[in-house]
Order: sequence, then structure tokens, then C-alpha cells
Amino acid sequence: SVLGNGRYQAKVTAKYLNGFEPVPVFSPVFVLDTTKPDAQVRVSDKVFGAGSKSTVTISQFFTPKTLAAVKSWNGRIYAAGDAANVVKQFPLGEFPPDSVVWDGLDDDGKLAPNGSYVFELSATDLAGNSGVIRSDSFSLDTTEATIMLAIKDTAFSPNSDKIKDTITFTPVTHTGSGGIVKYTFTITSAGTKTAVKTISENRTVPASFVWDGKDDSGIICADGQYTASLQITSANDSTASAATQPFTLDTKAPYLSAQIPWASFSPDGDGNQDAIPVSVSACTTEKLWTAEVKNA
Repeated sequence: SVLGNGRYQAKVTAKYLNGFEPVPVFSPVFVLDTTKPDAQVRVSDKVFGAGSKSTVTISQFFTPKTLAAVKSWNGRIYAAGDAANVVKQFPLGEFPPDSVVWDGLDDDGKLAPNGSYVFELSATDLAGNSGVIRSDSFSLDTTEATIMLAIKDTAFSPNSDKIKDTITFTPVTHTGSGGIVKYTFTITSAGTKTAVKTISENRTVPASFVWDGKDDSGIICADGQYTASLQITSANDSTASAATQPFTLDTKAPYLSAQIPWASFSPDGDGNQDAIPVSVSACTTEKLWTAEVKNA
């Protein structure tokens, strides 16, 4: 049977025909070790390449070897699915660090292409055992996030009359791999920094945002002008934001009071009540008023 792993020494003895036994001869101590070098690797982020995620950290947890020593550990990063396409190598030596950091640059100091990569750790001990440990794949993505926030109407009236009771905002975004991981949508009173409505979630943005004019407490906001804004964070930590032009919340129907000084006039050019003046008061502010004279 095969001996167990451990330290051994050969002993040579002899006995002559005349009965003489010389002092035993011992070999140097040698190691029997069938255990491969082993470790665990863990990648800090699934996607990196922008913002606070401009680098990725690979943590290394080594299994101690008490028999055959490892004189050199080596790390390398290659394109996922193509182990021959190595972009970065890390000679780690006999006493490797607890982690390595990759900034996305290859061995020539050039930025590696956006894509999916694998970190591989390997070593061969003095007994000839080889071990290879690979990380889960992770992505380098330097794509900068962009966003637009479209608005269809310039005014709405959340007064429950079923006519323009809501206003809709449509985001148009562009991000790299991993998409959007966080967004904050805010309605702000125009000309101020006072937010009346905020939606913040750790997920991708919905296809549209519909506002019913209510604040975070569920109360209809005061008539006036407002703006909507949207901030996004992509998986590689690139951020972008956009805001709409001011739009109007108006719950009051157009109103004015009109008075005339007399009930009849005679446009005959005699200078006497040739025209009838109309006085207007208590008029609400609207973009356009239209006046008409109709046959009663």
C-alpha cells in the first residue's frame, strides 16, 4: 500500500558472514507529499471600470502546506472562455500577498478591452504537485452611463376629473454590462431644492414614472411649477443624471369675471355708445385667453 504523507528517512543496515554489523547508514530526511497546493480566491465586484470601482480586488486565502513547500505562486488574468488570451500576470513568489488589485491595464500598460475575465492562481510544490485555482468570471466595463428624461406634457391637473390627472416621465438610458443597479427619481419645486416626491430603489429604472401630484405624505402639492430629475448608478459605478424643464401643476379651472356698463349699444357713428367696453377682473393666469362675441 502507499505510505501516508509525511517525512521519511531510509536506513541501510548490513551484516557480514563473519557476524560483523557496521553502523547503520541513514539517508537525509525526505518528504512524501501528494497534496496539491490549494487556495481560495474571491473577487470584490462582478463588474468594475468606473467611479469608485475603477479597480477590482482579488482576495487570496491560502491553505498552509506543512510538507513540500511552494517556492512560487503565480497569478494571471485571462479572457473568460479563452485561457490563452492572458492580459495580466502577477508573479507572487513564495510568500504571496492576501490580495492583488487589478486596474484594468494589461502587461503593456494599455487598457484591456471591455469584457469578461477570470483570475487564475497556480503553483507547483517541491514534490511536483500542481494546483490551479480559478475565480468566478467578472467584467471590465468602462462604459459611461448616460440618461435623458423625457416629459410629454408641460402641465397637468390632479383634481380627479379624469382629465390630465397625472403626468408621465420616460427615462432613456445607456449603460454597459450589468445595467443600472440604483436610481433616485425626484420631483422638486421649481427654483428651489425642496424635494416633494422621492423614489429611490436598488434596481434598474422602470419604463416610466407616473406622478399623481401627491407628495411623499400623500397630499396633493400646491399649484405651481415643478421639475423632475433622475440619477442612476450603473454596475460599474458610473453615474449620470438628467432633469426636465419646469412643468405646471394646476388644479384650478380658468376663471375670470367680466362686466359691461350697459346692456345695449349702437355702432352708428354718432358718438353715443358706439362701442361697448368689457371690464375683466379676478382673472386666473393662463397661457392664452380667447374672447368671442356670439349672437345670443
